[in-house]
Amino acid sequence: MKLSQYYAYLETRNPLTCWEVSIGRVIAPEHNDPNSIGISLWGYNRIFNLAKNSQINGYYLLRECQLEWVRQKFFPHKCSRFIGAFFFKTLDDAHIGIDRWGLKSRLHDQVCKINFISNRDPTIVDSNFITYCLNGHELKWMFDYWSGKAYPKDNPIWEIITTGIGHIDANPQTELLRQEAYQRMIKRFPKCQLIHKICQIGFSLGFDTVGRVAPFVQILPDSPIVKGKLMIDLRLWKDDFFIKTIKPSLKRHKLPPLPDDGSFGTLPDFSSYFFEINLENMSRDVQKLFGYKTKNKKFNPLRD
Repeated sequence: MKLSQYYAYLETRNPLTCWEVSIGRVIAPEHNDPNSIGISLWGYNRIFNLAKNSQINGYYLLRECQLEWVRQKFFPHKCSRFIGAFFFKTLDDAHIGIDRWGLKSRLHDQVCKINFISNRDPTIVDSNFITYCLNGHELKWMFDYWSGKAYPKDNPIWEIITTGIGHIDANPQTELLRQEAYQRMIKRFPKCQLIHKICQIGFSLGFDTVGRVAPFVQILPDSPIVKGKLMIDLRLWKDDFFIKTIKPSLKRHKLPPLPDDGSFGTLPDFSSYFFEINLENMSRDVQKLFGYKTKNKKFNPLRD
């Protein structure tokens, strides 16, 4: 396992991100359910938006699919954009990226150092290729991108793509950000305070995946239906070692009161962020993203 320091701006207006940030963690899909495909939050949001509006042109996603095919074919050791989390190499790059991409100025105050643990080498690429080339038609740049070359027409913004567990560096700024995320999350899910607190304590004790929320996509066999879900990992709650370890810490912390029914409360309800796509109702480009109606041949995004 390798420990590295990266930088990221943390969006606290998404309930899933609020849950993770308030715990002190950064989403980086790696621990996947065997019955589903783990996907980055970025990729999930793209497909979610498509599901909510079937008139959206799937060209952007098709280009991402082409980029992924180039990675699989020629750069299999690089981390996929569809499963990896995105970080900046330096603090300056984070602020430059926010400005260059025209993002909300408030994100400058939400840039944090991330202490990141991974068992793989990071993929380091110049995000300018995505900014300037993804919406075009030319393909050669995809090889330059995965090769780690700098985009020739602008100063590079080096981006890290990797999987693993990110710990938000503790300091007064990040503490305020975590508190803001917590308040937003509790306002949306008021009955999950106790469960959240137990997960937060467990994470601080080194149980990195406790209560971890991650996006997954389910592609049903021989079916045009694609489903997206946000799943919360509570397997450690059934682990005797976890329970034995956390009990003394629970006594030292001020815990939220138990709900009136004497239970631990409820889990956050992320169902409004689930989606279901019927590929029969989508454009041919979108169908090709999921290999639909291509069962008799292996889908090649560069050819098809």
